[in-house]
Parts: sequence; structure tokens; C-alpha cells
Amino acid sequence: NKACFSISKGIIITNEGIHRLDTNHPVNLRWLREFVEVSVYGNGGRLQFTDYSLRMLIYIALSDKDVCTISEIANSYNISKNHLTKIAHRLGQLDILKTIRGKHGGLQLNIAPNLINLGKLIQQLEPHFFIVECFDKANGKCIISPACRLKHILYEAKDSFIQTLEQYTLKDILQNREELSRILFSD
Repeated sequence: NKACFSISKGIIITNEGIHRLDTNHPVNLRWLREFVEVSVYGNGGRLQFTDYSLRMLIYIALSDKDVCTISEIANSYNISKNHLTKIAHRLGQLDILKTIRGKHGGLQLNIAPNLINLGKLIQQLEPHFFIVECFDKANGKCIISPACRLKHILYEAKDSFIQTLEQYTLKDILQNREELSRILFSD
């Protein structure tokens, strides 16, 4: 039940039907956002999960507070608290975040920013980093997969992507600390 789509001249053609993108026949924007997350990102928007995970870690690393709350982070980035709750849980499972319960609870980094390797983190958050369907050996159904050379190029690109990220830590992306703090923490 993979989502297939084509966008042309204001029309989206999916396996669910034809949808117009004009003022006379508006598409439900929530449906469109969810559709694109599933279709483009795959795995129910998993790349969004990684994006939000990195944003959460940046926020917590920059904060002057002892603990940060999910509500503060959600408000700062204008992100759903429900998404961030799942992310905090996963980062806690990976021992990257310490989650503190109770009235004065919240989130803290459990590892120093210079020890959080971005490549390793993304591999932990994206264990099934499928750029194309044929990367998923269990569920991939592309008929040209046995003879296709594209997958080899994309595997190489994926490996280069991860290798580049492995050269950086969370500390590296906090170099412009003052500028980031001014954006995130200004009221």
C-alpha cells in the first residue's frame, strides 16, 4: 500500500485518487502534509523525527536552565508537543537525554555535546534509512531492482552522507551559540 503520486499543474494524482490544488477545489492541507511526509520521507515522516530530534538537542544544549520542558521546546520551534514527547522518549532510550519526572522535571543532556556524534546519532534514529524502495530488502517491490545500478550510486551517496556527518558533533553545530540563543530564547 505504498503511496504513489505525481504533481502537475495544480493536480496531485495518488493511489487514492485525483486531488486539485486550486481555490475551487482545495485539498485538505493537513492531509497533504501527512501525505507528503509519508510519501517523501517514508516510515511516517521519520526524517522529520530526526530533524526534530536535532532541534531538541540544540535547544537543550543552548539553554541556561537546569532542565528544559517539552512545552518550552515545542513553543520555541512551533512543533507539536506530541511529536517531541516521542522524541524525548527515544533520546532517553539512547541515553542521550536524561528525563526527569515530577513537578520540576524536564529534560537534560546526558552526554556532553562534544561526545554526541551526528553521524552515529542519525544512524541510531534512522536504522532503516531507505532513500529508495530497493534499500528495504524485506518490503521493496521495485521490478528493476536486480539489474538497477541506481541503488549502488545511492548506497555510495548515503555512505558519504553518513561519513560526512560522522566528522561533526552537536558541539560543532553550536558554534554560533549567541545567534541561536537570540532566536530560540527571545520572548
